[in-house]
Amino acid sequence: MKKRYNMIGMGKTTTTDWSITLPTEKQKNTVVFLSQLLSNLLQPVWLFRFDPLNRSIFIIAGREESLEIIIFENGQWQFSENE
Repeated sequence: MKKRYNMIGMGKTTTTDWSITLPTEKQKNTVVFLSQLLSNLLQPVWLFRFDPLNRSIFIIAGREESLEIIIFENGQWQFSENE
C-alpha cells in the first residue's frame, strides 16, 4: 500500500510516494527476546520506536533510562553509543 503526499516548498509542489515499511521477522523475534529479558530483569521499557527510514528499532529502557538498544534489519542488536 502506498500513500501519496503533496509537499509544498520553494514555490513548487511535488508529489512523493511513501511505501509502508514494517519490521522484519528477525527484528520482531529480537524485540520479543529483549522485552522478555528486560522484564525478567525488572527493567522498565520507556520508549519503543520503529524508524522506517533507517529500518531499525530503537528502545530506551532501564530504571534510569540508561539502556539504549538498536535492532537492525537482520535481527542483530547493540547498545547505542550515544551518551
